[in-house]
Amino acid sequence: MTSRQMSGRARYLLGVGLVAAAYFTSARVARSLGAVSGFEMLVWPPTGIALSAIVLAGYRIWPGVALGALLANLATGAPVVAAAGITLGNTLEALVGAFLLRRLVGFRSELERVPEVLGLIFLAGCVATTVSATLGVTSLHLAGVISTSAWQHEWLAWWIGDLLGAVIVAPLILPWSRPFPLTSPSVLRIIEAVLLAAALVAVDLTVFFRVVDVKRWPISYLTFPLLILVAFRFGSRGAGLGAAATATVAAWGTFKGLGPFAGKGLGDGLLLLQSYMGAAAATALVTAAAKTESTRARQEVTALTRGLEEIVRKRTAALNEAQTTAHIGSWEWDVRSDLMTWSDELYRIYGMSPQEVGACHQTFLECLHPGDRKRGEQAMQHARATCSQFNFEHRIVRPDGVERWLLSQGEMFADAWGKPLRMAGTSQDITDRKRIELALRDRDQQFKGAFEYSAVGAAIMSVKGSFLQVNQALCDALGYSPDELVTMNQRDVAHPGDRAGDVPLLRQFLRGRLPFYQAERRFVTRQGAFGWAMVSVSPIRDDQGKPLHFICQAQDVSAGKLAQIALKDSEEKFRRLIETAQEGVWVINADRRTTFVNQRMAGMLGYSVDEMLGAPWLAFTDEEDRADVAANIDRGRNGVTRQHDFRFRRKDGTHMWALLVANPLFDQEGNYLGALSMLTDISERKQTERALREAKERFGAAFESAPIGMALTSTEGRFLQVNRAMCKVTGYAEEELLASQVDAITHPDDRDLDGAHLKQLLAGQIRNYQMEKRYRHAEGQVVWVLVSTSLVTDADGQPLYLISQAEDITKRKRAEERLTHQSLHDPLTGLPNRTLCMDRLRQALARSARHAGSVAVMFIDLDRFKAINDSVGHSGGDRVLASVAERLRATLRPGDTASRLGGDEFMVVCEDMNSEQDASIVADRLLRAMAPPIPLGDGEVVVSASIGISFAGGSSDRPETLVRDADAALYRAKEGGRARWELFNQAMRVRAMERLETENELRRAIAGGELRLYYQALVRVEDRRIVAVEALARWQHPTRGLLAPAEFIALAEETGLIVPLGIWVIEEACRRYAEWRAARPDEWPLLLTVNLSTRQIRQPDFSQVVERALARNRMNPSDLCLEITESVLMEAGSTITTLEALREIGVRLAIDDFGTGYSSLSYLKRFKVDFLKVDRSFMQGLCSDPEDSAIVAAIVTLAHALRLTVVAEGVETAKQLEQLRALGCD
Repeated sequence: MTSRQMSGRARYLLGVGLVAAAYFTSARVARSLGAVSGFEMLVWPPTGIALSAIVLAGYRIWPGVALGALLANLATGAPVVAAAGITLGNTLEALVGAFLLRRLVGFRSELERVPEVLGLIFLAGCVATTVSATLGVTSLHLAGVISTSAWQHEWLAWWIGDLLGAVIVAPLILPWSRPFPLTSPSVLRIIEAVLLAAALVAVDLTVFFRVVDVKRWPISYLTFPLLILVAFRFGSRGAGLGAAATATVAAWGTFKGLGPFAGKGLGDGLLLLQSYMGAAAATALVTAAAKTESTRARQEVTALTRGLEEIVRKRTAALNEAQTTAHIGSWEWDVRSDLMTWSDELYRIYGMSPQEVGACHQTFLECLHPGDRKRGEQAMQHARATCSQFNFEHRIVRPDGVERWLLSQGEMFADAWGKPLRMAGTSQDITDRKRIELALRDRDQQFKGAFEYSAVGAAIMSVKGSFLQVNQALCDALGYSPDELVTMNQRDVAHPGDRAGDVPLLRQFLRGRLPFYQAERRFVTRQGAFGWAMVSVSPIRDDQGKPLHFICQAQDVSAGKLAQIALKDSEEKFRRLIETAQEGVWVINADRRTTFVNQRMAGMLGYSVDEMLGAPWLAFTDEEDRADVAANIDRGRNGVTRQHDFRFRRKDGTHMWALLVANPLFDQEGNYLGALSMLTDISERKQTERALREAKERFGAAFESAPIGMALTSTEGRFLQVNRAMCKVTGYAEEELLASQVDAITHPDDRDLDGAHLKQLLAGQIRNYQMEKRYRHAEGQVVWVLVSTSLVTDADGQPLYLISQAEDITKRKRAEERLTHQSLHDPLTGLPNRTLCMDRLRQALARSARHAGSVAVMFIDLDRFKAINDSVGHSGGDRVLASVAERLRATLRPGDTASRLGGDEFMVVCEDMNSEQDASIVADRLLRAMAPPIPLGDGEVVVSASIGISFAGGSSDRPETLVRDADAALYRAKEGGRARWELFNQAMRVRAMERLETENELRRAIAGGELRLYYQALVRVEDRRIVAVEALARWQHPTRGLLAPAEFIALAEETGLIVPLGIWVIEEACRRYAEWRAARPDEWPLLLTVNLSTRQIRQPDFSQVVERALARNRMNPSDLCLEITESVLMEAGSTITTLEALREIGVRLAIDDFGTGYSSLSYLKRFKVDFLKVDRSFMQGLCSDPEDSAIVAAIVTLAHALRLTVVAEGVETAKQLEQLRALGCD
């Protein structure tokens, strides 16, 4: 082990020992001074010491904590096992606290950030200490030191003591770990510290040692302003010392029986004292951290501001220097004030001073050269009118008479409404460049003249051997046109036998080893002939000596060479040439008659060689081309060699296009002998050209007449060609579009996406793209278009231009917007529907979380709207709903939302509610708005409403919860008498939960067989014989016992569960009826009656349900009677249709509770029923109330008049029975 390792080990052991000693000593002192009872401590300082040690020294120091804790616990006399358990809790407490601080808040020991302080309080103080309290108290309980009944109290006391130890003691250690400033504090700083400390101690003594009479414990918080001041002035160190001093004085005074916490009882007084000590420490530490964060933020902002100012200063200086170096001056023109400012460099360029130049736009124009002034003014005016850029070159004449060339460019900037504000630009002195351009132009003209008119063939070639430029002499020598040669390479005209010899020379040439080279080489003409040329090649190099291109000269020396060769093998060569030629060879004499053709030529025209010999040449040409052919031959008499395209007629009458190159033949005296012509069949090429031309014409016609907009644009976005439809879509004339770019008419919000697609297209990532975008129409409106764009490339795949199709889809987009509006709004009232209202509620809750104010939700239901609807009909009901919607709109504020959820239910969302009282004011206003009568065509209707209100209480409120709560409050409002509002409270939530629980239980009851049917007999008055039984549903609840219909039928109606419940009742009653009939056939037939709800009858398949139940149990339809309320007869549509279907089946019908609802006697006449059941409410006063007796008598008389059977409900006495017999009740 090295000395360094030994030194490190010694330091580590020393640290472990110091931590153990500090832990043990603080524990002993705390037990001697702050013990309340047993293991109960007011403050446990070792917690703060252990936490600080692990935070500062790391997890490796934990043995010191464990050793100190073990010694301290053994010193209390606790059993060894209990001491070990407590030690484990003390050690884990410190480790967990340090881990949570580092992992969750990035803890640093300075306590100079609010998250660090909160982490110390809540993570290390509140969370980690539960480990020590739990393990310690549990260990003592297992050792028999603490009873089970005292476990909870001891745990709480332990936890609070450890919490205060972490919050009060750790801040005395941690902030002092950072280095002290090198400068000593000032005298004023020391005086301030002494005065604040004295004031704090004085106030503490005053409060806790009864220097003044203290009778109420809140007076103790008078120390908090001083603590905040200490923390504000001296940071976390001062906060820790101040909090510790205040806690010490408070504990000292309380233990002496003094101060506001004395005399409160041992438990309450200590708890108040501990709360006070924790609050003091937390307040001081949070204040100090907040002050430090604020100070650092201000310092960072100041430093950032200074840095930005320095950057601006440097960049301004650099810009001025750059303008001077580049001879670029800048200017700015304020359009509104017509003031124009110039930079210093611009004054230097113009050779003027600010005093010589007026500060307006007209003066600027007058400085331009008279010949350029109009063009410059037009460019600037166009930029001003279109808020675009301009760029033009012009001259100026300085005061000293010197003429200078400038490049001026600028851009017009407009406000948000497109109104021009200012124009900014630059002017660069380009005189030197212009002079160079003029000089180069003159030199180019001289070179071009020498190059073009040289008698020697000349060419400019690339380093790869491609022809870049050729003169006419070279073209004549090779037999190609200039356009053809510039598409060819040197290898295409070089003799194959000479190509290999050029390679080593070319390599040396490119490497700079040869300044130029000259060699005699053979070349091949277009006709396949070859000649000899003396070739001279010179390079043109760049500044680094790299060859850019070559200048080549080719002096034709074929005459001498060919003369030598001709003497040797002219006849052989001519024969081979003719035999191997791919072109047709045709020789004519001076009289234009054929003297020789090769087999290729004869085959091209479909003749034999013998047929063509001696025939006139013009006999084989097309009649339309004969004059041109003759003229070409005549030019040959003068020694002119030309190539032309002519049409020839084949033997079968078809045409053949041929490229004709005719060479005149002369004898040695110069007499014209005839011509040797080479013909190449170019019929396929001509067909291709014709097809391309026709395709182009078709494309042009389709392009111009296309019903959708089409445009060709450059890769930079400039319009190259547009059709009429494109002009119609955008509203611009063709010339306006061709002078503009795509971005100029594209909506600003769509430019980025359009540009991204274009980049992908040019990069080859996509072949085309399609998108919906907006154009700005010339008249200002927005036009939606579906744009499809493709890239056109050349043969090498390089981009040429873009072709776009733009289909106007504005109507479709408007239709989509209308559909979107319709999908989110109620068609009857125009109000937002549930979907849109819930979305706005979510947005309102999100806004309320960021700003002051809360959100109120009001659930509105029109009272007795069904009765109104029955009275005035559905169309009248719709008008009532529309009027209610208008009143809601007129009553609410602009920022509130009113919506219709369906039927007669509305919902209102109100934002910026400061209290529940504000919501109640709005609700009262809504109720008053509903009160006035609503006029209809032949009368008026009075409508009232019930309102349920829920109020958002915090950021955790969910829209669905608020709506549910408002619905519960509405239910309560209706129960309370209608035409009123009710504010949701917790009791309603409980009731709503109970209703929800009952609903869920009812669902399970229907599926689980908990429902029972009980049967009530219907007795004939005349002989008191049972003639029918009525099936009544009961619920055998597993915990609440047997429940009557009143406890669950209304809920089933409301939730829709009445439908499956009703089906079960009908099927079960029919099944039981069939069993009774089979068991006692002599006592049957009896009538079976079943009650129906309106919701059941509205089901479209209800009649089929009844029919299936009857068929399944082989039951006669006339043995079943279904009871309905009289309001059912008032409904139209499917309800009446269902009742008619039941009558057709043969089922009997009864009107239940007759006389209590809204009905019309005309319905009794129109619709056939069998029974009228008098409501039980009339039975109570049958013998005592004349009115009830008269009503019953009237019902009985009415029923008998309509041939209906009368049934009385709720008969409980013999006297009532006798009265009914007297009235004739059945």
